[in-house]
Amino acid sequence: MVAIASLEDALAMRLGVRSTVRRVDIHIHVARHIAARRPAEVEFVLAHLEWAIRDPQLVGRAPDRPDRLHLVRAVGAGAWLHVVVKHVGAHRSASTTDELWVSTAYRVGEASLRRLTKRITLLPNTLERQR
Repeated sequence: MVAIASLEDALAMRLGVRSTVRRVDIHIHVARHIAARRPAEVEFVLAHLEWAIRDPQLVGRAPDRPDRLHLVRAVGAGAWLHVVVKHVGAHRSASTTDELWVSTAYRVGEASLRRLTKRITLLPNTLERQR
């Protein structure tokens, strides 16, 4: 596992992460999966992954998968990075501690983002850092 970034406390609480875990890791097999599924985008995804986790513009959880956090960040004209972070409770993790890790990450365009917001309630991250 490689640590990618940490969630802000306020954002973690807003998303309902009740544990104190904030560090988000990525397993090598997930990075390989992203590279295999989207070889043309792997550099783009990895280049923007930390930023999307630290400072997402849209955030939410799918009602049917409450262990998944959805973080979305605009990363160019009409391009968004959608990062799905899985919250693994201590009772299910090999380390016996709570963990957050990237489940998947991929680029979405405007049309795909609209479809995504129909499945998942994504709200503006009002905690977004001032630039």
